[in-house]
Amino acid sequence: MTNILKEKKFQCRVSSIANLEIGLCGRAGMFDGQPDTCWRSDQGSPQWIYIIFEEPTTVSGFSMQFQGGFVGQECVVELLIEGLGIMSEPFYPEDNNLLQNFTLSQPQEVKYVRFVFGKSTDFYGRLIIYELLIR
Repeated sequence: MTNILKEKKFQCRVSSIANLEIGLCGRAGMFDGQPDTCWRSDQGSPQWIYIIFEEPTTVSGFSMQFQGGFVGQECVVELLIEGLGIMSEPFYPEDNNLLQNFTLSQPQEVKYVRFVFGKSTDFYGRLIIYELLIR
């Protein structure tokens, strides 16, 4: 599975980091390919991940690996399409530890992608994501 985040330059922003422990649970943990690192959000909803590409990039889908019990609910992916504005599509992760694949209704050339998690399976609204791939 191709991961364009390994090929393209991008910036990532997240809504929060648990206890501000950037080294232990910061956003970089989703992209380093290590099975024991992750992004852990602080409590509260909604949470989000914002990917900004340096140049327009074609996106056809994405994959996420959550920690079971800390999985997003009421999820939407938002894509900024040059000249057309923002396109939104819901996605529905399952409450498990597996890498889950999501495909967009059609590939889009985008400048940014934002994943919004309206709620979490965790009572306090926390999320834990071990891996994020975009294809």
